Amino acid sequence: SVAIIGGGPAGAEIAGNIHSLCKKVRLISPEINLYCDRFMSRFSSNFSSLVKKSLIEKNVRINELFSATDIEQGWIRFDN
Repeated sequence: SVAIIGGGPAGAEIAGNIHSLCKKVRLISPEINLYCDRFMSRFSSNFSSLVKKSLIEKNVRINELFSATDIEQGWIRFDN
């Protein structure tokens, strides 16, 4: 299981790269969870929707309205 904090371009790219790497080396696809307040909020809704659709097709779960307050090995605390 992989957790990515942040729904901007870097978070989206990391999620896609993890999926691609696992596929390339023929590993079982990990559970990839991306946590953010709003996914790709600085971009147009059209562009954000395209990126979101691409990641969802790669089985990336995009969890919006989350704000991490603390991160420790093995767990993440959210304020909501």
